[in-house]
Amino acid sequence: MNEDPYQHLKEFHVVCSSMKPERVTEEQVKLRAFPFSLDGVAKEWLFYLPASSVTSWEGMMRLFLTIGSDSRSFVQVVHSMIPLNNLSFINFMKACCLP
Repeated sequence: MNEDPYQHLKEFHVVCSSMKPERVTEEQVKLRAFPFSLDGVAKEWLFYLPASSVTSWEGMMRLFLTIGSDSRSFVQVVHSMIPLNNLSFINFMKACCLP
């Protein structure tokens, strides 16, 4: 994964916009393909999100950019969250970052 979350999303958009399956929206393609665009700690972060916590591509981008826009690297940001004041990572995400 590119260290710059904005660049990662730009490149991901280019790939997804080239796919045009019938009766499938671009948003559905992006939501289903996004996990495959991540690796390492970014993929770990995604799989720690509670089930059904992200229901739109807009929501996924917002959450990803909230975490990724920190001045520290994505790895440092995610590792700084686990655990925080005895909260599990999932509880932290629910309390702090999810709409």
